[in-house]
Amino acid sequence: MQYWYPCNDDEELHANRTFYRGCYFGRGPLQLSWNYNYGAFEQFLRTKKINVNLLENPNLIMTKLDPPLAMIASLWFYMTPQPPKPSMHQIIVGDWRASTRNRRAGYTGSVFGPTSLIINNECGGEDNDAPGGPGESRRIKAFKWFSNYFDVDPGANRTLSCKGMIEPFESNEHMYSYQPDWANMWRSRPCDCVPAPYGGALPYYDPKFYPARFVRENDRNRLRCVFSMYDEPSLFRLDESNSPCLKHRPKIKLTKTGF
Repeated sequence: MQYWYPCNDDEELHANRTFYRGCYFGRGPLQLSWNYNYGAFEQFLRTKKINVNLLENPNLIMTKLDPPLAMIASLWFYMTPQPPKPSMHQIIVGDWRASTRNRRAGYTGSVFGPTSLIINNECGGEDNDAPGGPGESRRIKAFKWFSNYFDVDPGANRTLSCKGMIEPFESNEHMYSYQPDWANMWRSRPCDCVPAPYGGALPYYDPKFYPARFVRENDRNRLRCVFSMYDEPSLFRLDESNSPCLKHRPKIKLTKTGF
């Protein structure tokens, strides 16, 4: 991840205490966290011709108001799947594929519980206190309150939590990241990347699982993966002796961002 989304290690002083400038803690209504989310959101903003360096200055999430990045970041996180996870929006509207065992347990269609797995993997359920403890309990109580306010059914009490999910999202087997095409690294032709059934920095959006607007990102992510093999082969423990394809450069121009 450091190759794709390098952290800012510069230090600054506040109230006689030293802080790293690159503190990627939760910011915004949905608490965007971690350098890879800041970096991926920055990439999204570039597609909208909004050029900011969030890895260098993550506080821009809170301080930049034109446009209001805090709200945009939260909407982006809500709408964007991160394979093997669907987006929260897909779950809320029922446009996601649950595994067979999860469907039998009631986790299918439009439910609230699995969204907690996407936010921060908290599946502690709801407690009896008011306003409730931190994490999933407070989210469930808030969801119930808003459901009541708008006079809509929040769904079965059990599926408001992810506590009863039988399997994680990755149990629904599919390809969900781009990795070097290991089967063909020995060939006398340019290296390439292919979808793989495990996680990585560059997502592959399987058309059977994800909306078309994300599937359209696949080719750009594949080319970014190819770029990284030539730019930093040590990321994959590659060299020309074990991967002769590195001797053959692609004929198209590659960039780290894919733009």
